[in-house]
Amino acid sequence: MIYIDWKAEAERLKFDEGLSWKEVYTALTPCFPQLSAKQIEEKVRGYLRTVDRYKPTYPLGVFSDMHEPFGHPDFPYWLKETFSKHKVQKVVCLGDGIDSHAISNHDREPCAYGAYTEMDMAIQRLKIYYALFPEVVYIPGNHDQRISRMAAKMGIGQRFLKPLHDILEMPEGWQVVEDEIIIDDVLYTHGENCGGINGAVNKAIRERMSVCIGHQHSFGGVQYNVNKRDRIFGMNVGCGINEEAYAFAYGKHARQRCTLGCGIVHSASEAQFVPM
Repeated sequence: MIYIDWKAEAERLKFDEGLSWKEVYTALTPCFPQLSAKQIEEKVRGYLRTVDRYKPTYPLGVFSDMHEPFGHPDFPYWLKETFSKHKVQKVVCLGDGIDSHAISNHDREPCAYGAYTEMDMAIQRLKIYYALFPEVVYIPGNHDQRISRMAAKMGIGQRFLKPLHDILEMPEGWQVVEDEIIIDDVLYTHGENCGGINGAVNKAIRERMSVCIGHQHSFGGVQYNVNKRDRIFGMNVGCGINEEAYAFAYGKHARQRCTLGCGIVHSASEAQFVPM
C-alpha cells in the first residue's frame, strides 16, 4: 500500500488541477489496492463532498453564441430567470460571446460598424452577463478567435496580443479555457466540426462521453446514446442572437431558423434543452 495523504492529494487533483471525478479515482487507485473501482469512487467522492472547497456542479447551466452586439436583447435576463428556476450551481458559456463582424473574412454588410465601435458595443452588452453571472467557465468560439486568427495570417503571434479575457474586460470570476473542458465526465466545447442536427450526439459517440456544444444556431436539443455499460447524451444548447441584426443577413433565406435557448445538465447521463 502506498502511504500518502490521499485526502490532500484528492483535493489537489480535483480542485487545483481540475481533473474529472474519474481521473481523480484513477490517479488514487494505488492508494487502495484492496478496494474495487466502485468502492474507491464512493470513498473519494464521499470525502470531497464534505470539504469546504467543494461546490455542487449540478444542475449546471450552459449557454452559447450571443454574438454581441447582435444578441437578442432579452436573452441574458431570460437566461438568469431560467437558471434560477432550475437552481443552477455552475455556469458554462460555449463561446462566440462576440461576433467580430467588422473583421470577418466573409463579406461585410455596407452598413456595418467599424471594429472599434462594434467591440465597444459588444463589451457593454457583455457587462450585463458579467453582472448576472459572476462566475462562468468560458470556452472561446470561432468568432472569439477571429482577432487572433487574423493576426496570425499577418505573422503576429499570441505573444503580441492581449488575452481574450482582457480584450472583453471579463471579471475575475470568468475563467477562459482553451478549446474544451471536462466537468464531472461531461465534455464542453464550442462545436466546430460537429455539423448537422446529429452533430452533438455524434461527437459524444466519438468521445464516448456526454458532450455539450453550441456553434450551430439552427439546432437545439438533446439526443441519447446507450450501450450495455452506460448512457451518454449529446446536447446542442442553441444560441442567443437577434436574427434581425445585419450581422445575420446572410441567413435570411436559410431553410433552418435559429433556435434560441440554453441547456441544463443534471448529471453525466441526463440533460435538457430549454427553448426561449
